[in-house]
Amino acid sequence: LLKELHLDVVKMASLTEESIKQTIEVLNTKDKDLALKIIENDHAINKMEKKIANKCIELIATQQPTASDLRNITAVLKMITDIERIADHSVDISKLMLQTLDERYVKPPFDITSMASVACKMVKDVIDAYINRDVKLAEKVCEKDAIVDEYFDKVINDLQNHMYEQKETIKQSTVLMFIAKYFEKIADHATNIGEWVIYQITGDHENLN
Repeated sequence: LLKELHLDVVKMASLTEESIKQTIEVLNTKDKDLALKIIENDHAINKMEKKIANKCIELIATQQPTASDLRNITAVLKMITDIERIADHSVDISKLMLQTLDERYVKPPFDITSMASVACKMVKDVIDAYINRDVKLAEKVCEKDAIVDEYFDKVINDLQNHMYEQKETIKQSTVLMFIAKYFEKIADHATNIGEWVIYQITGDHENLN
């Protein structure tokens, strides 16, 4: 059952990573069909979270897991919450993008795309760290959160200046701020997962966010 649990987590995380990649594509291409697909696919990820959580409870209740197995199960329960939230934020971004599909960008979203790419790489790397039980890679993921935070501060500052100079851009600039905030949250959740990967392997849990 523990092996099944591991495979389910990998599958759920991979679906979520794909969802983020598609979200970045929507940001760049304004593809309405893809945005709708991301929203629709979230149902499968939510179902997987419930399935994994139930399996964890079943393992604790019926298998009398050892201390290290119990640590694995605890980490998985924590991780799937963050994985599911990442998928939710992809949906949040897609819904916001649907509001701006018919408008030209008030300014090219280069910095948002850049921060989104770093956040996406963090998710990919943290999945790899989980699969390969790689503490160093998990730590590197946590360190990258600062890069996303820097991008976020710059995006917010630029958009605020833009809104001040051109009042007609307020609505879209606000939407872009929310999109940037969701990508920043995705990076935070990837960091949380990194912390739980480290805990799963070493037994030490510290806040690296």
